[in-house]
Amino acid sequence: MIAVLDVSGSMGGGRLEQSKATLEFLVGELGDSDRLSILTFANKATTKLPLCPMHAKGKVWALDVARKLNSGGGTYMGAAMEQVGKILSSRSHGRDRKTGVLVMSDGQAHDKDSPWLASFSDRLPRDSNVKVCSFGYGADHDASLLSGLADRGNGMYQFVEHSNQFAEAVSTTLSHAVLDVAVENAKVL
Repeated sequence: MIAVLDVSGSMGGGRLEQSKATLEFLVGELGDSDRLSILTFANKATTKLPLCPMHAKGKVWALDVARKLNSGGGTYMGAAMEQVGKILSSRSHGRDRKTGVLVMSDGQAHDKDSPWLASFSDRLPRDSNVKVCSFGYGADHDASLLSGLADRGNGMYQFVEHSNQFAEAVSTTLSHAVLDVAVENAKVL
């Protein structure tokens, strides 16, 4: 699983807090055999946690990363998706396992013309088995960009407008991304 979090200035306040809560929920749902990478983006993309097993120590690391996130800067989502491609290409094992990519953003990207946004799934290695799901935060998020990314990634898009919708949106999307991936990976074993 790769969590991609928008930490740009437009995500300040409640939006970033919802993204952190999404990440914390995800960490709680993953098991010892799952791996998670956390990637943030604003003016540039930064890998905050390389692919790491989600055993007890890995979960502590991931939650520590989530708690320390702050917002600021521009929104360069294309750079983030390019970094996701690099993470997927550099996997040393488990390349045949399905991988969920969860993008959490308001979608107000400065680089909407990035080839990595327009054709993300086409730029991945053929054996990557990736499903991209996205969460749109805030009433003014770019639904077209985020839903298009999920559609092209054979995933699901959810709009999270208010905190009272948060639990349902998160559980629906994570069950689509995580459980489908977990079931498929279990069949491989």
